[in-house]
Amino acid sequence: MAAPEEIERFLSTYTNSWTPNPDKTNRVFHEGGGVEYAGLKEAIQPDVQISMTDLFHAAAPDTTVRLLNWAERDDVLFAEWELTCTLDGRPLTIHGVNRFHLKGDKALDASGFVDRLGLLEFFEPGVRSFDLRDELRSLARPGD
Repeated sequence: MAAPEEIERFLSTYTNSWTPNPDKTNRVFHEGGGVEYAGLKEAIQPDVQISMTDLFHAAAPDTTVRLLNWAERDDVLFAEWELTCTLDGRPLTIHGVNRFHLKGDKALDASGFVDRLGLLEFFEPGVRSFDLRDELRSLARPGD
């Protein structure tokens, strides 16, 4: 179980890892750790995460990640976050949640969810979001 001060250090390191030109030694993961996201074939390793951060800041210098909420129990920590930036002159907001397995003030591994609708709407203007209730109604058989 991570101590309160270790959780504070982890959350600070995690939030700061998204700042421009992050200290490459200021890592959130133990060696070999990475983040698995639904829909990706393999985990994003720390070096790839750092290069993605650098790419975001090169394309959108105003990129910020804000920690919205977090909760922990034993050695598991959930972090809800929001990334905002201006990309190609247009605002972009991405929301996500990560689940970290902690050992001290670093993560052994993580899994995450990113709400891709904001990305889809950004890169595919006019994409239709949907109401799940309406979609289910359209698929329901009469009399069910």
